[in-house]
Amino acid sequence: DGVLHRGSLPAKWHERAVDGLGLQDEKYIAYRETRKKYRQGMSSSQEHTVSFVDSWMKTITGMNYAHAIRIAEELIRDEGYDNFIFPSNLVRLAKMNQFIVVALSRCPSFILEIYGKMFYFDHILGAEWIVSDGLFSGIVSNPGIFEDKKNQLIDCLRGRTYRIDFEGSISIGDTQKDTEWMD
Repeated sequence: DGVLHRGSLPAKWHERAVDGLGLQDEKYIAYRETRKKYRQGMSSSQEHTVSFVDSWMKTITGMNYAHAIRIAEELIRDEGYDNFIFPSNLVRLAKMNQFIVVALSRCPSFILEIYGKMFYFDHILGAEWIVSDGLFSGIVSNPGIFEDKKNQLIDCLRGRTYRIDFEGSISIGDTQKDTEWMD
C-alpha cells in the first residue's frame, strides 16, 4: 500500500510532467506552496492532498498517454533503486520466500506497472486512469481504489490462476485506515 506511495511516485511523476512540459500554472504553484507549508507543519495533510489532486487533475487531463509513460519510465529508471530501497528489498525478500507479491495502491497503474516490472511484482492494483484516443480523460475507472481497497483486492485476486493462502499472507500498510483491508 502506502509503502509505494510514500516513495512519492505520483508526486515525482507530476513534477517531472509539469516541469518538463512547462505547465507551471496557478494550480501547480499553489500545490508547491502548500507542499512547502505542509512539510514545515504549517498546512494540514488534507490541504496538501487537495492541492495535489487539483494540480494533478489539471496536468493529467488531456495528456498524451505515450508521453506520460515516457515520464514514468524515466522517473523509475532514474530513481528506482535509490528512492525505493525499502519496498524493493521487501519484494526481493518476499519473492525469495516464494510469496506472491501484489501492489495495492492509489498510485496510477500506468506508473505502478513500470515500477512493478522493475521490482518483480506479480500483480499491480492501482488507480486505472481512462485513456481515450491516446489521451487521458481525467477519469478513474476504479474509483473504489481510493476508499474500498478490501473489495478492490478481492476483485483483483478472484479468478487468478494462483492459489493464495490468506492465513499465511502478510499485508503492509502505512496508516490506521489500512487495517480495513488487511483482515
